[in-house]
Amino acid sequence: PSTITAIGQYSFRGCKRLSAFTGLEKTSITAIPYCAFADCTLLPNVAFPSTVTSIGYDSFINCQSFTDIYIPDSVTSIATSRYNTSQYYGPFTGCTNVTTISVGGVGTLYYGMLETKSTVLEKLTIRGTVKTIADNCFSNEYMYYSCDLRRNSGRVNLVIEEGVEK
Repeated sequence: PSTITAIGQYSFRGCKRLSAFTGLEKTSITAIPYCAFADCTLLPNVAFPSTVTSIGYDSFINCQSFTDIYIPDSVTSIATSRYNTSQYYGPFTGCTNVTTISVGGVGTLYYGMLETKSTVLEKLTIRGTVKTIADNCFSNEYMYYSCDLRRNSGRVNLVIEEGVEK
Protein backbone atom coordinates (compact mmCIF):
# COMPACT_ATOMS: atom_id res chain seq x y z
CA PRO A 1 0.00 0.00 0.00
CA SER A 2 1.16 3.55 -0.77
CA THR A 3 0.80 4.47 2.91
CA ILE A 4 3.94 2.47 3.72
CA THR A 5 6.84 4.89 3.47
CA ALA A 6 9.70 3.00 5.16
CA ILE A 7 11.08 -0.41 6.03
CA GLY A 8 13.49 -0.62 8.95
CA GLN A 9 16.83 -2.37 9.20
CA TYR A 10 16.45 -6.09 9.98
CA SER A 11 12.66 -5.87 9.36
CA PHE A 12 12.39 -9.35 7.84
CA ARG A 13 15.87 -10.70 8.55
CA GLY A 14 15.94 -14.45 9.08
CA CYS A 15 12.34 -15.07 7.98
CA LYS A 16 13.40 -18.38 6.48
CA ARG A 17 9.83 -19.44 5.65
CA LEU A 18 8.95 -16.21 3.83
CA SER A 19 8.32 -17.49 0.31
CA ALA A 20 6.54 -14.50 -1.25
CA PHE A 21 6.46 -10.77 -0.69
CA THR A 22 3.90 -8.95 -2.78
CA GLY A 23 2.85 -5.35 -2.67
CA LEU A 24 6.28 -3.80 -2.04
CA GLU A 25 6.10 -2.28 -5.52
CA LYS A 26 2.93 -0.42 -4.47
CA THR A 27 4.58 1.32 -1.51
CA SER A 28 6.28 4.71 -1.52
CA ILE A 29 9.47 3.67 0.28
CA THR A 30 12.67 5.32 -0.87
CA ALA A 31 15.22 2.94 0.65
CA ILE A 32 15.78 -0.76 1.23
CA PRO A 33 17.99 -0.57 4.33
CA TYR A 34 20.78 -2.73 5.67
CA CYS A 35 19.72 -6.37 6.25
CA ALA A 36 16.00 -5.66 5.63
CA PHE A 37 15.46 -9.06 3.97
CA ALA A 38 18.73 -10.79 4.93
CA ASP A 39 18.63 -14.59 5.17
CA CYS A 40 15.11 -14.96 3.71
CA THR A 41 16.28 -18.10 1.93
CA LEU A 42 12.92 -19.01 0.33
CA LEU A 43 12.12 -15.52 -0.98
CA PRO A 44 12.22 -15.87 -4.79
CA ASN A 45 12.30 -12.21 -5.89
CA VAL A 46 11.18 -8.75 -4.85
CA ALA A 47 9.65 -6.10 -7.11
CA PHE A 48 10.98 -2.68 -6.13
CA PRO A 49 8.72 0.36 -6.15
CA SER A 50 9.63 3.16 -8.58
CA THR A 51 10.25 5.39 -5.54
CA VAL A 52 13.29 3.45 -4.29
CA THR A 53 16.48 5.47 -4.62
CA SER A 54 18.89 3.42 -2.49
CA ILE A 55 19.58 -0.21 -1.69
CA GLY A 56 21.65 -0.88 1.43
CA TYR A 57 24.43 -3.43 1.62
CA ASP A 58 23.44 -6.88 2.85
CA SER A 59 19.76 -5.97 2.35
CA PHE A 60 19.14 -9.27 0.52
CA ILE A 61 22.20 -11.24 1.62
CA ASN A 62 21.70 -15.02 1.38
CA CYS A 63 18.32 -14.84 -0.35
CA GLN A 64 19.24 -18.07 -2.11
CA SER A 65 15.95 -18.43 -3.97
CA PHE A 66 16.37 -15.14 -5.87
CA THR A 67 16.50 -15.84 -9.60
CA ASP A 68 16.04 -12.37 -11.12
CA ILE A 69 17.28 -9.01 -9.94
CA TYR A 70 15.82 -5.91 -11.59
CA ILE A 71 17.14 -2.63 -10.23
CA PRO A 72 14.88 0.22 -11.36
CA ASP A 73 16.15 3.44 -12.91
CA SER A 74 15.09 5.35 -9.79
CA VAL A 75 17.94 3.74 -7.80
CA THR A 76 20.88 6.12 -7.53
CA SER A 77 22.79 4.33 -4.76
CA ILE A 78 23.72 0.68 -4.23
CA ALA A 79 25.79 0.32 -1.07
CA THR A 80 28.74 -2.01 -0.66
CA SER A 81 30.65 -2.83 2.47
CA ARG A 82 34.29 -3.71 2.82
CA TYR A 83 34.65 -6.58 5.27
CA ASN A 84 38.38 -6.87 4.95
CA THR A 85 41.11 -5.60 2.67
CA SER A 86 39.96 -7.58 -0.37
CA GLN A 87 36.27 -8.42 0.01
CA TYR A 88 33.39 -6.14 -0.83
CA TYR A 89 29.79 -7.20 -0.26
CA GLY A 90 26.72 -5.69 -1.82
CA PRO A 91 22.99 -6.08 -1.27
CA PHE A 92 22.75 -9.42 -3.11
CA THR A 93 25.72 -11.37 -1.75
CA GLY A 94 24.82 -15.04 -1.37
CA CYS A 95 21.92 -14.95 -3.85
CA THR A 96 23.45 -18.01 -5.44
CA ASN A 97 20.69 -18.90 -7.92
CA VAL A 98 20.40 -15.59 -9.78
CA THR A 99 20.11 -16.14 -13.53
CA THR A 100 19.41 -12.56 -14.70
CA ILE A 101 20.45 -9.13 -13.49
CA SER A 102 19.27 -5.88 -15.00
CA VAL A 103 20.66 -2.69 -13.50
CA GLY A 104 19.84 0.93 -14.21
CA GLY A 105 19.85 4.23 -12.44
CA VAL A 106 23.17 4.30 -10.63
CA GLY A 107 25.51 6.82 -12.21
CA THR A 108 28.60 4.64 -11.80
CA LEU A 109 28.67 0.87 -11.45
CA TYR A 110 31.43 -0.21 -9.04
CA TYR A 111 32.73 -3.66 -8.14
CA GLY A 112 30.78 -5.31 -5.37
CA MET A 113 27.47 -3.65 -6.25
CA LEU A 114 26.14 -6.68 -8.11
CA GLU A 115 27.98 -9.44 -6.30
CA THR A 116 25.81 -12.55 -5.92
CA LYS A 117 28.15 -15.55 -5.84
CA SER A 118 25.81 -17.08 -8.42
CA THR A 119 27.31 -19.68 -10.72
CA VAL A 120 24.20 -19.88 -12.91
CA LEU A 121 24.06 -16.26 -14.14
CA GLU A 122 22.86 -16.24 -17.75
CA LYS A 123 22.29 -12.57 -18.55
CA LEU A 124 23.60 -9.29 -17.20
CA THR A 125 22.04 -6.13 -18.63
CA ILE A 126 23.48 -2.71 -17.89
CA ARG A 127 20.80 -0.26 -18.97
CA GLY A 128 21.49 3.14 -20.51
CA THR A 129 20.74 5.03 -17.30
CA VAL A 130 24.05 3.74 -15.90
CA LYS A 131 26.60 6.25 -17.19
CA THR A 132 29.92 4.71 -16.16
CA ILE A 133 31.30 1.25 -15.52
CA ALA A 134 34.17 1.85 -13.07
CA ASP A 135 37.72 0.64 -13.58
CA ASN A 136 38.14 -3.00 -12.52
CA CYS A 137 34.39 -3.52 -12.18
CA PHE A 138 34.58 -6.90 -13.91
CA SER A 139 38.33 -7.50 -14.00
CA ASN A 140 39.85 -10.78 -12.84
CA GLU A 141 41.02 -9.23 -9.59
CA TYR A 142 37.57 -7.98 -8.61
CA MET A 143 35.24 -10.19 -10.64
CA TYR A 144 34.56 -12.62 -7.81
CA TYR A 145 33.22 -9.76 -5.78
CA SER A 146 31.02 -8.37 -8.51
CA CYS A 147 29.10 -10.66 -10.85
CA ASP A 148 31.17 -13.82 -10.58
CA LEU A 149 31.50 -14.10 -14.36
CA ARG A 150 34.63 -16.22 -14.21
CA ARG A 151 33.03 -18.72 -11.79
CA ASN A 152 29.90 -19.11 -13.88
CA SER A 153 29.07 -22.65 -15.02
CA GLY A 154 27.95 -21.53 -18.49
CA ARG A 155 28.07 -18.54 -20.79
CA VAL A 156 26.87 -15.12 -19.73
CA ASN A 157 25.12 -12.80 -22.16
CA LEU A 158 26.38 -9.30 -21.31
CA VAL A 159 24.22 -6.48 -22.69
CA ILE A 160 25.34 -2.87 -22.40
CA GLU A 161 22.58 -0.64 -23.65
CA GLU A 162 22.88 2.65 -25.52
CA GLY A 163 23.57 5.52 -23.15
CA VAL A 164 26.39 4.00 -21.10
CA GLU A 165 29.21 6.47 -21.76
CA LYS A 166 32.31 4.88 -20.25
